[in-house]
Amino acid sequence: MEFLLLSDLGGIVEKVFWSRPSEPDALLGHSFLERFLEEERSDIASAMERMLASRTDHIVAGMEPIEVRSGDARLILLPVDDRLLVLSVGPSSDDGAFQEHMSVRHQFELIQKLNNELVNTKRQLEKSNAQLNFLNAELNNRLVQDPLTGLVSRYQYRAEIDYLIARNLGKLGVFTFMDIDGFKAVNDTYGHKAGDRYLVEFAERLNRIPVENTVKMRISGDEFGLFTYGLDRVGPEVYEDLWNRLADCVLRNPIVVDGVALSVSVSAGMATYGIDTDDVFLLIDYADRAMYEAKRHGKNRFRVYDGKEAS
Repeated sequence: MEFLLLSDLGGIVEKVFWSRPSEPDALLGHSFLERFLEEERSDIASAMERMLASRTDHIVAGMEPIEVRSGDARLILLPVDDRLLVLSVGPSSDDGAFQEHMSVRHQFELIQKLNNELVNTKRQLEKSNAQLNFLNAELNNRLVQDPLTGLVSRYQYRAEIDYLIARNLGKLGVFTFMDIDGFKAVNDTYGHKAGDRYLVEFAERLNRIPVENTVKMRISGDEFGLFTYGLDRVGPEVYEDLWNRLADCVLRNPIVVDGVALSVSVSAGMATYGIDTDDVFLLIDYADRAMYEAKRHGKNRFRVYDGKEAS
């Protein structure tokens, strides 16, 4: 029987390119060695062992095909990746016909070259994929976290708020919108690097406020937010408690930048989820409006949204 096939390294046939007579089903899933006499099988198996023993990796660039002749068996063997290409020429073929079949060696070499190129391409793709995964992770971190302060970023806080609400539906929440009073003067007087250090310290203090179930975020520039959720009721005592915690943790002591003690003052506005609105965007807008009311009334204080600005 003559054939050109692909087998695993143990000789089990995985693909038949052609066979004479045409009996691919008789080969698939079986060892091609079964087609030979016992003595021939032994010689072929020994040749396969020598070939595989000479390999230092799954692929050896430039490895020459091995010719095997034993009795009536005439074969060419070539490892390709973790498979074996096998060309068998039957006993009816004369030496001239066998030499004609030997031109397949050139095809083997081309296959091997292409295979090596594919492996190199695969390695490059794996390297590029690793770089892409790293960049995606970095981008995701930038989307989730504000790169300067480490708080939840402007791109992610809506999703974080929605997640907090979804975990405990039917509760109330308070959004506190904060704007640092006089922050422009810090940048103008001491420079933007000093301003950044000021914001980092402000955010670290904000992050330490001991309030459970709270998303702490940087909205933009010198604007920050807190969303506290899971409350059964909301009234003046809740607003006062949130402001007092903010004052104790963030506002009580100056922020020291380059040896200069800078006072900390914020204007804050509060709006209530579940009472003022169930729409997160409106909630933030209402808290923002209340924050401007605090600024108009002297800064460094808070105001609660009362619906009057919603016209």
